[in-house]
Amino acid sequence: MPKNISNVIRFACFFLIFYSLVGLFILGENTETIGAFVVLTLNILIFWILKVKKIKVKFASLELILILSTFHCFLGKYIKFYETISWWDKFLHVYGTFCITLFVLSFIDIKHTNKLFTFIFIYSLGCCLGTSFEIFEYFLDLTLKTKSQKGLDDTMLDIIANNVGSLLAYFFYLYKNFSNTRRIS
Repeated sequence: MPKNISNVIRFACFFLIFYSLVGLFILGENTETIGAFVVLTLNILIFWILKVKKIKVKFASLELILILSTFHCFLGKYIKFYETISWWDKFLHVYGTFCITLFVLSFIDIKHTNKLFTFIFIYSLGCCLGTSFEIFEYFLDLTLKTKSQKGLDDTMLDIIANNVGSLLAYFFYLYKNFSNTRRIS
């Protein structure tokens, strides 16, 4: 991705996430404000660590994660897409698993050319990341009394959406094949 486009996406996303944080604070949405603060802080921390360590990631996965964060904070929480668009949560589970799986794959060197092994590895990685997020949502519901999980059907559909995101990450990986970038040593 051209650097100027990447910089515009980064600036716009950070601005909208920060705007969401301030807007949610003004609206008195305390739990949502904390969530937006955590998302903003994690994104800044990821960018800072990668810059300090001079680590390159593949195929704009940082921008994909920033867009995911913007979709969650600005559109989902501040504009209230979670409440007004019935499929928004499932879309973000598909997109989120796709993005985070690709981001994590940026740091892993898959030396096998066997497509079955590659499929099993990427699919399992995505499913593990998606399941970890479901456990995180459950933990938030228990400790902060949020309502991330609305019941067994919602959780199962989230897991199915995470599986779809894993499959998409695999097909994207095959398409792009993660070549010519630096790995963490």
